Amino acid sequence: KLKSSERALDDEAALTPEAARKAELYREVATLAAGRLADATAEIDALRSALAAEPHDRETRDRLCDRLLAAGRQVEAVPFLKLRVDEVEATVEKIRLLKVLATVHEQDAHDPEAAFATSTRILDLQPSDPDALDCMERIDIAAERHDRLLETLGYRASTLEGAARAQIYARMGALSHTRLADFDRATEYFAQALDIAPTDPPT
Repeated sequence: KLKSSERALDDEAALTPEAARKAELYREVATLAAGRLADATAEIDALRSALAAEPHDRETRDRLCDRLLAAGRQVEAVPFLKLRVDEVEATVEKIRLLKVLATVHEQDAHDPEAAFATSTRILDLQPSDPDALDCMERIDIAAERHDRLLETLGYRASTLEGAARAQIYARMGALSHTRLADFDRATEYFAQALDIAPTDPPT
């Protein structure tokens, strides 16, 4: 609910025909509402109105995105997150935003395939990122996508060395044996594990 001062600005904005001034007034409303930490809705509504007046205002859009995330309205933030990912140039920040987006897809929007696709974008930028690989594994395990899980594990193995790589090959062997009944492929994976770490055979 808007306070009286915010209501006056909101009314003025509604009657203002000029887009830049309208957006400015709504941003003022949002700033005032932001001072009331328990009332995210008023701030978010004002930011939406400001963005509607000036759709290409990146600063307002990013502020709205952050406020939606902070307010626990992650799914509503998805389209804004996607735009931020596409526009940001710094690799570190792009990876951070992609991780946020992947988490929202997986945990809030319940869209595992979107989370998987987003994780592959992270790997394009940071090939051995453990969070992205963990996400992809979780999705394939939950969906029982055993063939694709083998691909993900194979990719993870390629980023590791020594005993850690051998353990992944052992997992791939067990998966091929127990889930796919592909005994030839299982034998190959177990052999690769033993070649890498002969004193630590797969169990």
